[in-house]
Amino acid sequence: MTKTLDLDSQVISFIKATVSLPTGIDFGRQDSSGPGVVYVIKPTNEVKRYYGGRVRRAYAFTIMTKLARPIDAIGLLSQIVDAVEHARSGDIKSANGSFQFVKAEMTDSPAYRSAVEDSGETYSVYGASFKTTIILNN
Repeated sequence: MTKTLDLDSQVISFIKATVSLPTGIDFGRQDSSGPGVVYVIKPTNEVKRYYGGRVRRAYAFTIMTKLARPIDAIGLLSQIVDAVEHARSGDIKSANGSFQFVKAEMTDSPAYRSAVEDSGETYSVYGASFKTTIILNN
């Protein structure tokens, strides 16, 4: 029986436990108004198959922060970058045994993405991208 990959929820849980966030983390896009942190994941074409059926695979994800003050958006993103890049294999664990975390590395430095008008206030959106390497378990 194939296990559902819970990488996204475990990375989000790790970030929530490691970084003091002004709001929750939305998956995919932010549908509510106000400050926000958004997490978007996608598979990459980096795959290595091992004897016995295990697979080493990389996933790309982007974290975006949306806060009223640009300096706060950059600061929060920097804290998230630091936490994720320093995560060790035991720090991010699958709840259902679907993967083993190997490492995460930043692929795009934190950068300005846009300004968003939301409920009469202008928010700055900054983002950073990562590559996460995991071993998929059977």
